[in-house]
Amino acid sequence: MGDDCFKTPIIFMSCLPDPQDPETTLVLLDSEGFEGDMAKETFLPEFVWCVRDVDLVMTFGNIQLVRSEPVVMQAPICLIENSTKNELVTNQQALNILSSIKQPVVVVSIVGMYRTGKSYLMNRLAGMRKGFSLGSTIQSETKGIWIWCVPHPEKKGHTLVLLDTEGLGDVEKGDQRNDHWIFALAVLLSSTLVYNSTGTINNDAVLKLEYPAQVLHGFVWNRKCFVFDQPVQKEKLKIIDTLDDTELDANFVKQATEFCTHVFNNSQAKTIKGGITVTGRLLGNLAVTYVDSIRSGQVPCLENAVVALAQIENSSAVEKATSLYRQLLKERVVLHTETQEELSQAHEGCLKEALEHFMNHSFKDEDQRYQKILMEHIKEEYKMICQTNESLSQNFCTALLLQLEESMEPEEFYMRPGGYLDFKTDMEKFVQMYRSTPGKGIKNAVMERRLKDQQEAQRENERQLREKLDRDCRAALQEHNRVLDQKLREQNALLREGFNKESEKLQAEINRLREMTRPQERSGGGGKLSYIL
Repeated sequence: MGDDCFKTPIIFMSCLPDPQDPETTLVLLDSEGFEGDMAKETFLPEFVWCVRDVDLVMTFGNIQLVRSEPVVMQAPICLIENSTKNELVTNQQALNILSSIKQPVVVVSIVGMYRTGKSYLMNRLAGMRKGFSLGSTIQSETKGIWIWCVPHPEKKGHTLVLLDTEGLGDVEKGDQRNDHWIFALAVLLSSTLVYNSTGTINNDAVLKLEYPAQVLHGFVWNRKCFVFDQPVQKEKLKIIDTLDDTELDANFVKQATEFCTHVFNNSQAKTIKGGITVTGRLLGNLAVTYVDSIRSGQVPCLENAVVALAQIENSSAVEKATSLYRQLLKERVVLHTETQEELSQAHEGCLKEALEHFMNHSFKDEDQRYQKILMEHIKEEYKMICQTNESLSQNFCTALLLQLEESMEPEEFYMRPGGYLDFKTDMEKFVQMYRSTPGKGIKNAVMERRLKDQQEAQRENERQLREKLDRDCRAALQEHNRVLDQKLREQNALLREGFNKESEKLQAEINRLREMTRPQERSGGGGKLSYIL
């Protein structure tokens, strides 16, 4: 690979869930073709602004682990814009940034007619000369609602969210409904609303917008008025974002500083019904909820938004808590377990942590509806884990039995005189080897019961076989004695009639029968069985 391949700086990025913290994203950045500290000084800052609360692993020769500071956006991006169908839509990139902000947010939005300096004031609140676009024509430069998230300069642990809206009365729009909804969204999303106007504030300019009464009803306004002198001569207004404060009117600089100080010190964190503090993630979901209401033809309402927000947040909390339970159980338990108690103890620990996660992220789950849903999800997860655990254990035990069965002789081997004793000996070895093998799991008890039942069945079969053979032997002995008695009677008859030779022959047969009887009498009638077994 030639040197030409490295002329353009490149950073490769991979995003992974942090295995130690489900709420954290691990971002891996790998640089290629950089010289010296160029990557750190020039290229890397463009990446840092868009991530928050993440671990950055940077491979600039040496690997470092860096915890990023709260989100610092280098420039604003559009949060709510008009689609080609002239419908309001939310920008997913902006929602992703808001979703990463876990701090409380102080939301300052500004509305007003076009070309009244709204964007310039918002840039000053951000501590920057440039950021929100400045317009110099009769058309509004800003379209939709743009967002800029910066660390709050006065409130530690808070993020300042600036919302710049497109100028009201844009001649290109024609349809005032867009102005209605932009104004309404600015009110609903903000904790401080700045209405900017040139000259005397004209109430008619506000009232004629005919904002839905349902949107603005119930809002309590703590008003503060600021009057600004013209910052520069008219011909310099086009380049005001390039001028230092020393080049601006001193009175204007003082007034602008007082305005920013007031906003920083008096604007509170955004809250919603119930006194719930809004984080970046909640603010993003509120924006989606309000825009969806407008798109469906409904009037955006704070009360309805809270209900919808509760559904979004609690559904997400259930999903994440269930995922956490599944992940923790997978990490802490290797299936199959040796005992059910081992799995049960791990389940209880994972359930506790999943519930804690849900409680920390749930939102107005007043009737515990979503907590009950979570418990049902975890119950089903645990049920499936138990079934898998049993199945794996049973498969292991079955495979072990099949393996040990190969050590047994073929069935035909035992079907011979004395074969049962060999079978009994081999079977005892079979059982001993099975019981001495570890790792059989919870289904081992079932298999042990089956082996025990099989052994008991074999013993019962042996007992019944002995009884049957004993009965058969006794019957055979009785028949043998009957035949012997019959022969004796025949012999006596022959002797009385003088057939001595025939009697001697019969005596030999009688002696043979008597010899056959003696072993059975000594064994109690079980000689045949001993021979067979």
